[in-house]
Amino acid sequence: MINTLTAPLSSFTDRRTSPRATSDLPALRHTSERYRLLLENSVDLIVETTRQGEILYVSPNVANVLGYSAGELLHQNIFAQVHPEDLDQTAALFALPEGRGTCRYRHKNGGWRWLETTGREFLAAPDQVRSVLVVRDITERKEAEAARRHLMEELEKKAKLSALGMLAGGIAHDFNNMLTVIGLYLGMARADCQDPDVQPSLVQIAEAVTRAKGMAQQILTFSRHQDHAHRLVRLPDVIEEVLQFLRPSWPAGVHIVTDLPADAGWIMANPGQIHQVLSNLFLNATQAMEPSPGRLEVRVRSFETDRPFSEPHPHLGVGRYVWLTVSDTGHGMDAATQRQIFEPFFTTKRTGQGTGLGLAIVHRIIKDHGACIRVSSEPGRGTTFQLFFTAQPAPALAEREDPDRDTPVVTPEAQLACR
Repeated sequence: MINTLTAPLSSFTDRRTSPRATSDLPALRHTSERYRLLLENSVDLIVETTRQGEILYVSPNVANVLGYSAGELLHQNIFAQVHPEDLDQTAALFALPEGRGTCRYRHKNGGWRWLETTGREFLAAPDQVRSVLVVRDITERKEAEAARRHLMEELEKKAKLSALGMLAGGIAHDFNNMLTVIGLYLGMARADCQDPDVQPSLVQIAEAVTRAKGMAQQILTFSRHQDHAHRLVRLPDVIEEVLQFLRPSWPAGVHIVTDLPADAGWIMANPGQIHQVLSNLFLNATQAMEPSPGRLEVRVRSFETDRPFSEPHPHLGVGRYVWLTVSDTGHGMDAATQRQIFEPFFTTKRTGQGTGLGLAIVHRIIKDHGACIRVSSEPGRGTTFQLFFTAQPAPALAEREDPDRDTPVVTPEAQLACR
């Protein structure tokens, strides 16, 4: 297009004094105006560059695509704003006489736009090789493809988890039945046997059966997607209860820091399930700090989301939330491990030290509560879990002091509907 336009204009300049040139002037003006309108109204960008990448022309609609005016890009190198990861392949494509490729290009606002470019060399003069590029913004297409891939991955994951849950639930159910029989016979054996040398062994067997039943119950909890009645609870009260329960079993070097304001933390939840969530998070934190002394921080805050907060966290709608933070100074995790920690049966612990179900159950419970959990960590710098629950108004003092008073109960679906 540019080559076609250049030749007649050059010819017109050389022969502008001839009678024929004078008679051709309206036609040339019409042709020039037509090409100008085509360039300026094209949805795609039209760019002319030297072989070294210097921009000699860019159509004015570049402002709509990349935010720059045409004048800002004129005489700039076309590779200057290409994403570093795409630079080599873009340069290799540019070296060919013609070709097509995609790359990310920096928008004036600092973001990245996906561009599809079709390029071809042409001879502007006997010793001047130029490139003409037709550039199309395909950012929305790329984002749609990424969203589709994510959706397919989620569907595949849900299908696998459903099949795994059915299998694990069946095994756990049968296993739990066998443990019940073992427990009954063990109870009779402890009652009948008075031998002091045998009794300690029977106690150890009983403890092993209890632990095994707990593991079976964890598998059943994971495999059964059940609705649990929720009631109004104060999260700091549950936290203090769990800390008091677990503290005797923790290593002496663990230092616990809590920040639990008295006026924060009312949520709709199932207390037993929240107890399970906190127990898993606290135990994982203390185990991550072994064998060195460490610091466990537990903080609760109430806050109201605003627009800047909601945009980077689309899972949080506008409203008031209770924000629970659990941080440790343990060995931390890399990015690959963080992507897997909520998958069932994934564990970084040694064989025999973990089932790999703890955080999977945490994730399931949090999801069932209409809440959200986030993790941030770096190797050697500890781990922080952040949990966000929909905040509820504090009950009146009379409601807190009267244990027989009916407590509002809602299901997870009702809680989500309120949001």
